[in-house]
This record gives sequence, C-alpha cells and structure tokens, in this order.
Amino acid sequence: MKTTTTKKKSKYPYFVICIDECGEEGSLKLGKVYQVVKPVSGDVKGDVRVIDEECEDYIYCSNRFVKVSLPPNVEKILKQHIKAKMVNGR
Repeated sequence: MKTTTTKKKSKYPYFVICIDECGEEGSLKLGKVYQVVKPVSGDVKGDVRVIDEECEDYIYCSNRFVKVSLPPNVEKILKQHIKAKMVNGR
C-alpha cells in the first residue's frame, strides 16, 4: 500500500486512511481505510466527503486522512463492500 501527499486532482472515488479520529470516535476509526466521494456544492475546499462508519457520506477535515493507492482488485472489493453496506443499511 502506497501513501501519497501530493495535491494533484483526484479521481473519485478514492481511498484514504484515518489518522485522526479525535472527537469522531463513533463515525471514524483510527487506521481504517475509507472511501472518498465527490464533493457536493457548498462543501468547503480542502475538506473530504467520506463514507463513514454510519454508511453515510459526511464531510471531514482532510488533515484527518492520508490518501492511499490500493491494488485495483482491492479497490474493487472495497467499493462493492461499501455499496452493499449502504444498500443494506450497514
């Protein structure tokens, strides 16, 4: 797994690892991989919209996460798992 801190434009969705759950322990877990989805109008620039532990896309400060590159097969499995959780309500 490769981490990256570059500011180049990302294609959505992409994945991040949580490095700061402080104050958000019910919604985020330290060290867990999360999917980032496209921002919506009105989102603050620099924040990220993450599918959190409640299976909802929610905006968080980007400094709580580090972007990671995963093998394509792992990304596919994670996307399918997240989609299934959202459809089934967890």
